[in-house]
Amino acid sequence: MNGSVLRAPGMPLLLAMTVLGFSGYAALLPVAPCGWCGAGPTPAAPASSTAC
Repeated sequence: MNGSVLRAPGMPLLLAMTVLGFSGYAALLPVAPCGWCGAGPTPAAPASSTAC
């Protein structure tokens, strides 16, 4: 097998989608409710019980 794995068919698209997905998630973090930071969304929990 010659060449880089990055040159395999479909790999550039996979890398681009991964980078875009993580950057989209990172862009949402500043506006996410603080309770989601550590434990995930807990709709039944009172507003005063945030973990952050």
